[in-house]
Amino acid sequence: MTRRFKNYLLVFSISLAMWALVIGFIFYMW
Repeated sequence: MTRRFKNYLLVFSISLAMWALVIGFIFYMW
């Protein structure tokens, strides 16, 4: 596994978590 791939995976997981948080918040308010 290369360093760049690990960095990309980290960013991907963080963005995914933020999207999940936003969607969960919208559903909660809805």
